[in-house]
Amino acid sequence: MYSISRNQLKTYLMQQNSATNANSEDGEVSTFEIFKWFVAKEKAIYNAINMMKARHNTYIGFIWAPTSKEADIRQYLAQYPATEFMKWNYQKSAGLTPPTYFKSNELLAFH
Repeated sequence: MYSISRNQLKTYLMQQNSATNANSEDGEVSTFEIFKWFVAKEKAIYNAINMMKARHNTYIGFIWAPTSKEADIRQYLAQYPATEFMKWNYQKSAGLTPPTYFKSNELLAFH
């Protein structure tokens, strides 16, 4: 059985970290940072899929959007022939209230 001290392990991991990032020069992104971005992107994709409803071989996603953005949403989704936009009347469904929406202006802009 081989044992290693905490300091030896720390030194070893630091060496491995340096070796992994040896090919990145100053100003470039490290390999670990790229993996971190990849994992965050995958997590976001699966999170979005988990919020959708599965129906047969498709997924259905519901979004709240201001009525003024309906034309923009339809135009964007028109790029994808497999998508379908259906306006849903939430007032007929009991217990659903749309989120609060404030149209942004100079006073409400976040900087």
